[in-house]
Amino acid sequence: MRTKLAPYRNQFILARGWIENWEDLDGTRRVFVKQPSIRKPDKNILFDKQEIISTEHHLNLFIPHIHLQNFDVIWEVHNKISFSGFINYYTRSDGSKDYAINTDEQSTILFELETICAAVMDVLSNRTLNTRDDCFLTDYALSKVKELNIKLEGYGNNLPTFKHTYSWYKETINKIEKLIDICIKSLVTMRSNRAYRRAFKKSKSTLKEHIFM
Repeated sequence: MRTKLAPYRNQFILARGWIENWEDLDGTRRVFVKQPSIRKPDKNILFDKQEIISTEHHLNLFIPHIHLQNFDVIWEVHNKISFSGFINYYTRSDGSKDYAINTDEQSTILFELETICAAVMDVLSNRTLNTRDDCFLTDYALSKVKELNIKLEGYGNNLPTFKHTYSWYKETINKIEKLIDICIKSLVTMRSNRAYRRAFKKSKSTLKEHIFM
């Protein structure tokens, strides 16, 4: 029995181990994870530095197929797999009991932040004043960044810190929000001022180069 997990029953944890094998069942993937390191989450500390609850010989993860896309992993034997979930007490088919980890829907905040950053940088790489860029920045990008900020605060101490801590997320979100705001104001100025439009076309520079030159 995984007795070291007992004091943390029903508590949220972060974990990382190695894929030993997996099998696809009806709507679920059963993953055999070896040597999983189970840790107590702290949003201000990277996973590798967090307090270790237990390192187990193995764990079975049952992941609904609809949630597989949220796992940042390449599905190959011996690859690392990082995951979060809650420790629960369950009964095996033979009647014995033990502790395990129920994986919830994994966080996608890093993927979402990287995606919006890349999209904004694409807009800044344009050499023409495209009205679709205006709509993207005002109608989507700005609201998406604000949404990510709310999501970040909502995690509290349960923020997955496998790659970055809370301070990195907060700083990155603030930076991209300021950048979007600068872009919107610059586009408004250029569209309302013929001299600015001519200067931009004449320079043949990207929007980024024109704004920050």
